[in-house]
Amino acid sequence: MGSAHPPKNRDLGRQHPRRGLPSLVAGWFLLAALLFGGATSGRAALRPPPDPPEYHLTVSFDLSRGKILGQAAILAPPGSRLIIDPGELNLIRLEHDGENLLSKRWAPGREIVVSPRGPVRIIYETDTDRTDNNIVRPGEILLTGMWYPTVEGFCRFRLTAVLPPGYQAVSEAERVTVTQTNGQVEFAFDFPFPLHDRDGINLAASDRYVVSRATWNEVELLTYFFPEEAHLAARHLERTKQALAVYERLLGPYPYRRLALVENLQGVTQAMPTFILLERHYVQPSGQDRHDLEHEIAHQWFGCAVGVDYDRGNWSEGFAIYVAEHRLQEEQGQGWQCRRRILSGFQNAMQRGREAPLRDFTERFDNPSRMVGYGKGAMVVHMLRRQVGEEAFSEALQLFFRTHLHAAASWRDVQEVFEKVSRQKLSWFFRQWVEDTGQPEIVLDRARLSRVGKGFGVEITLRQKGRPKRLLLPLEIAGSRGSRSFQVDFGGPAETFSFLLDFQPEEVIIDKNFEVFRKLAPAEHPPTLERLLAEPDLQLIPPATDRGRYREVIRMFTAYGARLRENPGARLPSTSLIILGEDPGQREPLPDVAEPLTCLASLRVRPHPQSPHRVAASFLAAAEVPAALLEEMLAFPFYSTYCLTPERTFSRTLWETPRGIRVRLPPP
Repeated sequence: MGSAHPPKNRDLGRQHPRRGLPSLVAGWFLLAALLFGGATSGRAALRPPPDPPEYHLTVSFDLSRGKILGQAAILAPPGSRLIIDPGELNLIRLEHDGENLLSKRWAPGREIVVSPRGPVRIIYETDTDRTDNNIVRPGEILLTGMWYPTVEGFCRFRLTAVLPPGYQAVSEAERVTVTQTNGQVEFAFDFPFPLHDRDGINLAASDRYVVSRATWNEVELLTYFFPEEAHLAARHLERTKQALAVYERLLGPYPYRRLALVENLQGVTQAMPTFILLERHYVQPSGQDRHDLEHEIAHQWFGCAVGVDYDRGNWSEGFAIYVAEHRLQEEQGQGWQCRRRILSGFQNAMQRGREAPLRDFTERFDNPSRMVGYGKGAMVVHMLRRQVGEEAFSEALQLFFRTHLHAAASWRDVQEVFEKVSRQKLSWFFRQWVEDTGQPEIVLDRARLSRVGKGFGVEITLRQKGRPKRLLLPLEIAGSRGSRSFQVDFGGPAETFSFLLDFQPEEVIIDKNFEVFRKLAPAEHPPTLERLLAEPDLQLIPPATDRGRYREVIRMFTAYGARLRENPGARLPSTSLIILGEDPGQREPLPDVAEPLTCLASLRVRPHPQSPHRVAASFLAAAEVPAALLEEMLAFPFYSTYCLTPERTFSRTLWETPRGIRVRLPPP
């Protein structure tokens, strides 16, 4: 899934640090100013000025040479100050007040500062093979990087794209005007709302697009699909209508008059105001079991209509995951499965990566950053919902959008709205979950059952390993004649809680539905391919015979850091491991390994027979498995068993684990 138009690379051909943030190339973000403390803590949401600069951009293309030819006219109110960043674009002329500023006031690689007394006009060109995230070639244009001179802050854009006949084009727009001029087609995109320079405008065009249209509540819906997928347009338009109906009830009115779904061949799935780029896989039937479309539609609210103040953290991904993927599973009674997957994925990712605070997340660049911004972010939203209650949660979401529409908000702005609606002080919550790091580990140290009159008393002692956090912790006490649910405010490091019951309980279950951002206990943690690949000391045991059929499998696992171990002996190593092929001499077979081979190939990940904190896997193949099929398996790493069917697709199942931290109560 993609971000809602993640901040543009302000420099061409290399990663450029955004102002106030260190470069991502160095790995994890360094600490910035505290989000809720220090000089910046009281800063309001990043809002456009009452009269932002008007930016009129006209572009044409030399498709055979991959060039963009652009002309920009920027009109700002008198007394304002324009900071223009051309990156590595080739500026041909920059004119203001009758003067060419290139000859006197600018050197390549530097910004241009102008106090305007009229329009600033720029003529430029660029070769897209020197830029990031930009494609210009016959039949295909995709511009999502830095492809025009940016102006610091907010601007109101009007884009005109001049293209050969037969092309269709999409950009941010409430209204699109198409005219024929001198044998060319002009697309004029009018977007009346200000956009920040870190978001900016984007363009997609092709001469192969087949356009389909529908309407929903006066919103124009469109698909721009290639001919091979054009027959799927109606299905996607119906999904779009269903998602918009749900989000309007939850978040308020759809913020625009238009929404286009745009297929592309570059593997980009990303939301921009009024349109969504979808990579081809998610348009095709094979991608229909995923929720990427619903996720990106949610970004029309989270990240588009209300932008992200990236200097103070990207809150939008956690909210989008929660109202899209999590909501869809919750409606099917499977919200707990979604949350368990998040907790498991986070725990796995931190095996090989260092956790950064949620406030430092701007966009994903590896699996640990993804699990912080998307996974932990969604769990924080869930815990916030539980903290303030259902009614206040819904009211706060709608107030947040009304308050910050077409501005750029931060976690601080989220906090202020939820405090206002719930009438709670939530500084502890946001400090603990947004500023701080750590996935608490809960241990049920002691559980005692006693008779109290005609009833029963239960006393339990809970402990948190490491630095304790304040947790709104659900627990259930169950027996053959009933069960009762409780919720305790557990701040650790160790606390004892007592309960009185009118039936004889037999078991205590802590956080059965995975409501709290915490480490899973070993028994709860599913053995999955994702967990296997995250193990820092993973050993790969090659087959005794027919090693050739496992050539691609060995290549795949060693690429993920697995170490080949020849002649392991009869006893399984205590580390996490993968056994390739059948080994009749293995004295300690893994569960299910001895099953007959009913698949063309199968991978089974199971708890390690000797080490409860580790996993072990077997891979059996009747013939060599192509790399493309292995990549397909890796695309869905959240399962325990993979079976390659004769139809050359993988069926997947998850190993069942206990729900919650469980302990049996001894008799009174």
